Parts: sequence; C-alpha cells; structure tokens
Amino acid sequence: MPVKKGRPRPKVARGRPVPRTPQPSRYLTISRDLAREIFNGAFPVGSTLPSELTLCRRYRASRQTIREAMRRIVDMGLVRRRRGKGTTVLAVTPIPTFTHSVASITELQQYAEETHLRIERTEHVVARRKLADRLQCPEGRIWLRSEGWRMAGEREPPICWTEVYIDEAFAAVEEDLGRSTGLIFGHLARRFGLVLREVRQIIRAVPMSGAFAARLGVPEHSPALEIERRYFTHGSDPVEIAFSIHPGERFSYAVKLTSAGAAHTASPVAANTDPPRRRWAERV
Repeated sequence: MPVKKGRPRPKVARGRPVPRTPQPSRYLTISRDLAREIFNGAFPVGSTLPSELTLCRRYRASRQTIREAMRRIVDMGLVRRRRGKGTTVLAVTPIPTFTHSVASITELQQYAEETHLRIERTEHVVARRKLADRLQCPEGRIWLRSEGWRMAGEREPPICWTEVYIDEAFAAVEEDLGRSTGLIFGHLARRFGLVLREVRQIIRAVPMSGAFAARLGVPEHSPALEIERRYFTHGSDPVEIAFSIHPGERFSYAVKLTSAGAAHTASPVAANTDPPRRRWAERV
C-alpha cells in the first residue's frame, strides 16, 4: 500500500530570537501625553495642570511615576512647578536649554556667531555715580550703550537680555551694530583695528527682573544668571563692557579646568597664542 505523503513542513530558521521592540517607560508615555495636550490647547499658557493625585487616578500610575513624568515636561520648558502653587504652563512647544561652554576667546566668538543680538535701543549715556560704580569707571565718562535680546534664530523666547557699553572713543561703531552676528567686539576690531587681548568674566546669581521676565518666559524674581564681560585691548581700561541676564532654569555655563602642566596641550588655540598665566585666567 503506497504511503501517503503529506505536505512538507516549513523550515524554521534557527538562530537568535528576533528582539522585541522596547516599550517606552510609563512616565515617558505620560509626559508625551501631557505635552501633546498642552500643545493642542487643553492647558493654555498660564493655566495649571491637574494635581499629582488627580493624574495618578487618571493614568492609574504611582506618584513616583507621575513625578518623573512631570520632571520631563519641566525639563522641556513647558511648565514650572512651585510648592503650594501647583504646575503652571509656560509654553506650548518645548523651550531649548542652552549650555554655554567657553574655554577660550575663540570659543566665545563661536558662541556669538551661532546666535545673534537683536538690538532694540542704542544711546549715548554719561556715567553718573550709580552707573560709574557699576562700570567701575570715573564719573562723567561717556559710553555708547546698546541693549537687546540674544536669539537662536527667530525662535522665542530669547536666550537672554544683553546690555553693552562701548567706550565713546569708538562710538562710530554704532553704524555697524545691526549688520551681522558675532561678538560686538568684532565690529570694533574691523573698524578700528583693535586686537582683543583679554576677556574678564564674572557670573552672578540674581533674581529675574520684572522688566525681562515676561519676554524670557519665566516668573518675576525667579533665579537668573548675570554674566559680566570686560573686553581689554592694549590698555588697562576695557573698551567694552557687557551684561547678560539668563533664565536660571534653562541655561548652564560649562567651564573646563586643567592643571598648569596639562594646559599646554589642552587647547591648541591657547597653547599657540597665550602665556600660561593668561590661559588659566581665561579658563576660570
């Protein structure tokens, strides 16, 4: 009796199992859902999000998961959390966080070229007592003062508010201030042939002024960073002094420190142009 042949069994490829697509963590799913609702207008700017307890019930999630989800949308710049006042919506699209890393004058120039200063006002001012104390200059000295917003492209809110004072002897640079990106000192260098020898910098923690808070998208009196820079050429007096106010919650300043022995190879630009003492001053 002939043996009935069945259909051949399909060959099963043997090898490594096909990896499963990893599922996003629960807190990521919740944070994306909340960000989507903010973008779609469910929670307008200025409104408050539901409480942690309400969100726990809504998503059937633990309080720890909800807190991690909230931390994510805080990091995105969408909301701000304040004890006793809840979670307030600040923006409908994520606000970038800027890390400003400078180890040399060259890197400072690069940062300025990647952004631009939108100047809103320029004037000639006389340094009376209060301003003279701030600028550390004699009373009666005249400066060209310019102020505006440093922008990353055309995106709002701005990175910071900037106020610049230029020695009156170089006031003719006013004609060039609105023409290009880069350091304002670059205009001084091109017009007057100045060579930048040194930049001295101070960073202070200050409360955010009400004059800038709304435009920068942060509450008045919230933490802010003020960066003061003084630009020196051949003399002992600065030819330019700049003050910038950054929102503390979305701006960080990175500094690279090296030992005196390693400094000779840490930065090719510094190693080729600056003596060791000046190089250390610029890094700190």
